[in-house]
Amino acid sequence: MTLTVEETLQTIFAQTIQVENVLIPIHEAKGRVLQEDISQDRNLPPIDTALMEGIAIQYQAWQQGNRAFKIENIQEANSPQIALSNPYQAIRVKEGAAVPQNTDTIIPFAHIRLDTISTQEWATVGLNNLTLSFQENIIKQGHWAAQASIVLKKGTHIDNAEIALLASVGKGFVKVSQIPKTVIISIGENWVDIGATPTYYQARRASTYALQAALETLALQPEILLLPDNEDFITRRLTETLQHYDFLIFLGGFEKNISAILEKLGVHTLCKQIAQNIAPDFYFGRKNNQTIMGISQSPLALYLNTAKYIIPYLYHTLGTPPPPPQYAPLNNPIALSNPSLTYFVPVSIAQTPQDTTATPMPIQALDNFVNLLKIDAFMEINPKNAKIQPGQKFPLYRF
Repeated sequence: MTLTVEETLQTIFAQTIQVENVLIPIHEAKGRVLQEDISQDRNLPPIDTALMEGIAIQYQAWQQGNRAFKIENIQEANSPQIALSNPYQAIRVKEGAAVPQNTDTIIPFAHIRLDTISTQEWATVGLNNLTLSFQENIIKQGHWAAQASIVLKKGTHIDNAEIALLASVGKGFVKVSQIPKTVIISIGENWVDIGATPTYYQARRASTYALQAALETLALQPEILLLPDNEDFITRRLTETLQHYDFLIFLGGFEKNISAILEKLGVHTLCKQIAQNIAPDFYFGRKNNQTIMGISQSPLALYLNTAKYIIPYLYHTLGTPPPPPQYAPLNNPIALSNPSLTYFVPVSIAQTPQDTTATPMPIQALDNFVNLLKIDAFMEINPKNAKIQPGQKFPLYRF
């Protein structure tokens, strides 16, 4: 059964793996999807804070014409708040320090001349024609985030910045989506492992390791299974494998009638091909709460179908939409001959401060891992819905 790209996405997103939520320490949370709202545990900043280094004064003294201030103390950053004892004097403050008690305005050092008179430091203000406002250069308590406000929403994909934020609000453990237990399956003796020396008709299992690395961006830790080209053996191993894994991804093998074996084992086939110009072979099946996908071992097929289908499917399974694609204009014309297909055009991306442009690359030369380093993305174009004109922008999918 052949589906359009849109039908394929609708089909797979409607059949996601149902996963539970688990509580894990934040040092294990990178790549996971958050399953709770995170609240600010205190006001941020927790106290009125100096935006820059200078002197803290009472604004009333400034209004009364005072421009020379005796400095009576220093308020350091990350130190307890001190207090001004004389409303006509000042306290030196460091950037990020608490605003001293009995002060309400900060004057930056750029407008101040410092003098020492009889061992006493004085600040004279008036340089650069200063105009001063009440509470100037102060960030008020809770300005960036009020206590109990939501600072991370459920469904957030956790990366380095999110882990730092979780630590800053005292969340040592966090609720996330459980990761589906995943296995990548290669079939046949034509694929050998990294340490082996392939014959002229063999290749190393580079696609397996490339897919494994791609899945690890979502914190999956897929196992790898290599099966010989023997139907009885494959049937026995798949019977066992279907009992232990939530997500099975086949690299190749469907030309060897793997779909028929899966169907005998109770898998319901929902898709076998996609109406697209590159790598149309795409298997999608379900059994209970398990998902089985199959794509070609071809490097070009691996890159495209992982970026367009497998990774977005996992985002939906884990409870969050995938990041939206970037867009770029084609800088060279292309011919799209079959309006019934969606075209995925390999492109190299050139970026300048003014613009981003995409240059099409010849597909025939790209189906190996060496030449695939020359492309940056696949550009998606549907000839039925798009008038392809110079400068027109189309979505990009990166592996």
